[in-house]
Amino acid sequence: MNTLNFFHLTVKENMGRVLSRDLRTGKPFKTTTGIFINIHKKFCNGANRSNGFSPNHFIDYLAKQLEDFIQLFNFYLETIVKNLKESNQFRIKSENWLDPDKIYSFNYTNTYQRIHKNVEVDYLHGSSGEKQNIVLGVSDLADESLKKIKAYGFTKYHQKLLKQTDYSFLDDSTDVFKSIKRGRTMIDKGLKFF
Repeated sequence: MNTLNFFHLTVKENMGRVLSRDLRTGKPFKTTTGIFINIHKKFCNGANRSNGFSPNHFIDYLAKQLEDFIQLFNFYLETIVKNLKESNQFRIKSENWLDPDKIYSFNYTNTYQRIHKNVEVDYLHGSSGEKQNIVLGVSDLADESLKKIKAYGFTKYHQKLLKQTDYSFLDDSTDVFKSIKRGRTMIDKGLKFF
């Protein structure tokens, strides 16, 4: 129940409930009043509980929560992490050391570039900043029920393609990228994609 409350899936309501009905007339025979926990109407089709729960409404809500968290995380990286200063210089003293031409980074900040100025960095999960494209998610949807409701927006693969991070490690197929971009255009135009 705590998990459901955390995601605001449920709401407490003060209301009456019919416990039993007269079998002949169908009229309420026994009722009770009090505080009951119900599914939040915003996650039901047409915002009406009698229409049933809508997984798509809930997935859309969670996707928005994820994007809000990414914005907050980006703010933290930009205001705290990027303003950290070196207290000691780190140097590798080895005759076998070669300065790299390129770094593939899972770090969202430019820390390595600030310390070692002349190195090209590819941010594999996006980078922070004004035009951030941070990728946070799961590797794959293992559960069939998640695949059935098309919760792909929570996978790193899907996010990397939509946010145009370095996806060359995923698949060199431009057809996949173009297909996802078409899907994003549909979302941008207000059409339902999920």
